[in-house]
Amino acid sequence: MSPEIQDKLNEFSKHIVAHGYYKNAVNQILKSIHTTAARREPSSTLLTGPSGVGKSTACKYVMQKIGAKQVIETEWGVVQTVPAFYCGLPAGTTLKSLTISMLAQLGCHQLNGDATTLLYRLMTLLKTCKTQVILLDEFDHLLAKGAEKTKILVCNWVKTLKIGRAHV
Repeated sequence: MSPEIQDKLNEFSKHIVAHGYYKNAVNQILKSIHTTAARREPSSTLLTGPSGVGKSTACKYVMQKIGAKQVIETEWGVVQTVPAFYCGLPAGTTLKSLTISMLAQLGCHQLNGDATTLLYRLMTLLKTCKTQVILLDEFDHLLAKGAEKTKILVCNWVKTLKIGRAHV
């Protein structure tokens, strides 16, 4: 393939052809964000579908729409805002490893401690960073072990995040 054709293909691959389902997925995520703001109560969206249909692309598009990380000056000093972030969950993810990954996304360098300490640090940072949306890709990997106890732990963990006024 010639370099000219390769350049054209690379440029074309940067564009999204928005199918109706794709538009609906993006709109549902945005609606969830607006509902959370209006009700002051967390709202969530769950995207499902086979691999390759654009779920991750839709999430990344929403992140671009929400805005990038910023450093702002407040009455308490200079803080970083992280209005949205994306977290892919590889197979074998645990709640603790997910919490650590999310802390890293928020710019935290203190990634040690027990699960309770890490979760408290995460909830504090979600408020401090004014996080509006957390996009978790492959969330089902947390439930893959199949044990009822694991499912209950995951559900309680998500509820705890909601108390922190973030939504998943």
